[in-house]
Amino acid sequence: MIQRHPGDPDNDSPGIQVFDAASDDDLLRIGWRLGVSGVRLCAGCAGFAAVLANLLALSGPPPQVPALEKILFIACGSVNPVTRRQLDYAEQAGFPRFRLLPEEKLLPEWLESRDCAVKVKYWYKTATQKGVCILDTNDPPGGPDAKAVAAERGLDLQQVRIRISHTLGQLMRRLLDNGLEATLMCTGGDTLLALMRAVNVTELTPVCELDTGVVLTHFTYQRKNHYIISKSGGFGEADLLCRLAKLTGAGTMQKEDISCLRNTI
Repeated sequence: MIQRHPGDPDNDSPGIQVFDAASDDDLLRIGWRLGVSGVRLCAGCAGFAAVLANLLALSGPPPQVPALEKILFIACGSVNPVTRRQLDYAEQAGFPRFRLLPEEKLLPEWLESRDCAVKVKYWYKTATQKGVCILDTNDPPGGPDAKAVAAERGLDLQQVRIRISHTLGQLMRRLLDNGLEATLMCTGGDTLLALMRAVNVTELTPVCELDTGVVLTHFTYQRKNHYIISKSGGFGEADLLCRLAKLTGAGTMQKEDISCLRNTI
């Protein structure tokens, strides 16, 4: 492996070449030099992907947003402050928001309980009546602490992360099994992967980018096509969820009562 300064590819050296970048200009210079040098296999960060998209000079009509289900069901497995601000913003705008308790998201036996079955039905009813619904795994301020429950059970951070994402994926599958017809949204890569595993899906078909870092894809489950919006926890402005709700036509609340839906998409 050869490590090089920004923008200095070398076709005569075999193996993997690693390039350091300290700015967007560095990324652009590296990408351009790699392109003209004939390199065809690259890997990098999200910032490099943005540069690479322009360097590829792809042509063709822009992708079109298909007709989406007018229910937006959001499953949040991200603890990123950016995502939490988006959730708070949407909740203040009137989005129903349900937070999983520590025992619910950490203990596998809860998934088999009557309480879980009752709550899944209630979330389904809320989503169909309101048109929007948030299922959140973040602890509420001043509420029960998942870290304390994890410590009591001897769970380390990795086990906590896996259990929470697994629970969220299973809950989303049960909502689909109950007949939920919605545009789904997953925040956090673990959440998306957990849902795919829960419904035994191994591939997603990309459709288009709805916002910076916010991608629309679809998958087939039980012979039905489902659209899903996904994003990393750190992407998006505070009003992102509200703008996505307006884009999909989700929500039964009056727009004049939802300030964040004004002057948006």
